[in-house]
This record gives sequence, structure tokens and C-alpha cells, in this order.
Amino acid sequence: MQSADEWTTGNWDAVVQAIKDRLAHLGITVDDLIERSGVGRFTVREILANNKKRRRRTSTLVKLATALEFPANHLIMILQGKLPPVPPDQTPFERNLVDQLLNIASGTHAEVIDTHAEIREMHRELREFMRQFGNTSPNEHLKRHRP
Repeated sequence: MQSADEWTTGNWDAVVQAIKDRLAHLGITVDDLIERSGVGRFTVREILANNKKRRRRTSTLVKLATALEFPANHLIMILQGKLPPVPPDQTPFERNLVDQLLNIASGTHAEVIDTHAEIREMHRELREFMRQFGNTSPNEHLKRHRP
């Protein structure tokens, strides 16, 4: 059984390949990944060996993705088959372009969430204004009460 916070099934071969390809692309070692991510040495090596089915926390995959300069949910999406792993024959230019697009997409999503929160707050403030002053618009209220 797989909870929302733990992963036992999925395309682990694709996750391992994506990690190895990214290590090569960034020119870093497994030890660098361990240091950057804060994930234990045994866990990282076991994931890369991909020979034991163990539960893996979402937070572990997020830490690894972040350390590899991927968007936080990148490895989870690969695991779920929602995002193909980066092809090994991709040129550095193509890989860089894909990375930039993924980062833009992640940032855009966060901006949409922030904007939605701001709109909800403005809507709440407008409801409060209308509760206090009736159905008058803020502009009408200002016109009526200007000196």
C-alpha cells in the first residue's frame, strides 16, 4: 500500500536514470548529492542501486530533486510516469532549455497560487467593506465623503 507521503511502486528505473544523468550533467558525485541533499548515504546508494523495494518518503525525493537543481516534484513526477526522464542523448543546450522551462513552469505555478491568495484576500476585504458600507462601491463611498 502506498500513502501520499511514501512510495514503494512506480518507475524507479526512470528515477535512477534521471538522477544519474543529472549527476553527470551537473558534474557532481554521489557524495556531493548526499551532502547537498542531506539524505543519508545508505538511502541514496540504495535508491541508485534500485535493488530493494522499500518505502521512500516524498520528502526524500524532494530533497534529492532540489539538490539536483530540478523542480521539487520532478522525481515524483518521473516516478509516477507523468514526466519522461531526460534522454541521455540530449545535448547540453537542449537539457538546459528543458531545465529552464521546468523551472519557469514551477515558478509560474507558485505565482498563480500567490496571486490566487491575493485575490481571495482582496475579495474578503471587499466583502468586509460592503458589510460596513452597504452596496456602495469604494469609489462612490469616497465621492460622498470627500471634503
